[in-house]
Amino acid sequence: MSIPRIIFDTDGGYDDAWALLMLLKAHRQKCVELVAIVCCSGNTDVDNSVINICRTLEVAGEKSIPVYRGAPDTILFVVDRKHDNFNGKDGFGDVWSPTKLPDMTAVNREEHGVNTLIRLIKQNPGELTLFAVGPLTNIALALRLYEDVAELLRETIIMGGNFQGIGNVTPSAEFNTLYDPEATDIVLKMLKCPTTVIPWETCIPPLSKLNWDWRKNVLGIVDHPVLHLLNPVEESNYKNLPLSYKWACADGIAAAVLLVPDLVVKTSENVYASVELNGSLTRGQWVLNRRNKTQNVKMITEIDSETYKKCLFWVVDKTAENTSLVDYLRAEC
Repeated sequence: MSIPRIIFDTDGGYDDAWALLMLLKAHRQKCVELVAIVCCSGNTDVDNSVINICRTLEVAGEKSIPVYRGAPDTILFVVDRKHDNFNGKDGFGDVWSPTKLPDMTAVNREEHGVNTLIRLIKQNPGELTLFAVGPLTNIALALRLYEDVAELLRETIIMGGNFQGIGNVTPSAEFNTLYDPEATDIVLKMLKCPTTVIPWETCIPPLSKLNWDWRKNVLGIVDHPVLHLLNPVEESNYKNLPLSYKWACADGIAAAVLLVPDLVVKTSENVYASVELNGSLTRGQWVLNRRNKTQNVKMITEIDSETYKKCLFWVVDKTAENTSLVDYLRAEC
């Protein structure tokens, strides 16, 4: 079977960086192929998202994967759009001066990211995995512009939504979905490829056991360029939170699910999912219809937290540059 060929769709936060770095290591080992990176707004505006992705690529020493600027805002116009400032205004903890830019040569300024999605999917029917860890605006626009995209993907991996009604922005809505619920609605209704979803509850206690103490004082003490980049970013994000606070790193979980599903996934459920668009208290909440005989997503409902920790250590283990994640995990067992 051919290796996964991936389009990475992202809003450029710290956990997006962890996911990208995990996939980049697999890319260097020829276990996957990262074809393109398409940015959107969400954690920050789309231009900061592009900068953060380029900063991550720079640390990884990667210059060959093109980066595209996608949709600058949501499907519907929102007056006085406010970004989630947990990640700082720039999405990376406001650690760097706005004038201190990384190497931006990977950015392709000739084509809009949505057009890139359509072009690549049309040119590679049945071959591409769409890995989406931000709001789904770019994908929704691609589907509305060229509906055949829905049938031409090999698979889609989505980090977003919820399956127990627990939110992280409102009591009932997860950030990626609430940022652009209409986009999520379009994607869930139109996609016709196998679709795996990593929802918010899977990434937090009690289903996930990772906390800020482990991230800062165990993983964070490793001497590696990745942590030289991300330690100050995450310390800025978590500076006012106790060590016992959850460290979700949700997008990293999605990358682990893509790379080693048999080793990291404990439980899942095939179900028909949709998103509430109108509720005054529940806008953005995912609704799972278990009475519907048709299923449109595979919902990951629990992961092995200890295995996921090892996935993160693999990213920063200099002795594992030539060891695949599968072999690394099996050797650790």
